[in-house]
Amino acid sequence: MVLGQIIRENRWYFLSYFLFLTVGVFLIARIPMGNENLYFVAFRESIWDDIFKSTTKLAEPIVITPIVLATLFISFRKTVSLLVTIAITMITASLAKAFFFHPRPVLYFHKLDRLAELVPVDGVPLLTGHSSFPSGHTMAAFSIFTLLALQSKHKRTIALLFLLLAAAVGFSRIYLGQHFLKDAMVGSIFGVTIALFTFILFERLAHRPSWNRNILSLLKHK
Repeated sequence: MVLGQIIRENRWYFLSYFLFLTVGVFLIARIPMGNENLYFVAFRESIWDDIFKSTTKLAEPIVITPIVLATLFISFRKTVSLLVTIAITMITASLAKAFFFHPRPVLYFHKLDRLAELVPVDGVPLLTGHSSFPSGHTMAAFSIFTLLALQSKHKRTIALLFLLLAAAVGFSRIYLGQHFLKDAMVGSIFGVTIALFTFILFERLAHRPSWNRNILSLLKHK
């Protein structure tokens, strides 16, 4: 399966993602770095704190593990492709963070002597260090949910829901003061690229019956 065919079959997903990127790039060009974090300080101690504390967990093991286990009941090919996607994402995120070595917002504002303005969300300590760029959570969310969207048969509904979930994770990282907008946007690009790579790779195994079996079929044979 070639890239052009994949994009055509998933045009609603990629058109929506292109719109997401366009808005993100526009905001990056218009808003001084860090102002996006400070904007959300006004929402502290509101319902949005709880919403985004939960949303960010969509890219963490507590949510990813059940998703992987659920794919065992669909096909082993999808399970393995998801595990490979997660592995590539973790390696890519680690290498990219080490290479770019960009400071987290807390260090950035500390250097500007404006740290008091970056009010943290209650119960969410601000991460320190130079591992801000790109956002690992956003990369994981977009790699996993894009892969699930590409594998979905419901291209206008479920696939778009996956995009919204991935975008919500990226947004949560900014709201929680852990990343800048540019970190989330570039993380999404990395994630989508990884998902496309693994989807193309494992679609080549789609015609092999053994790869399309699931855990229920194994239990029936026993």
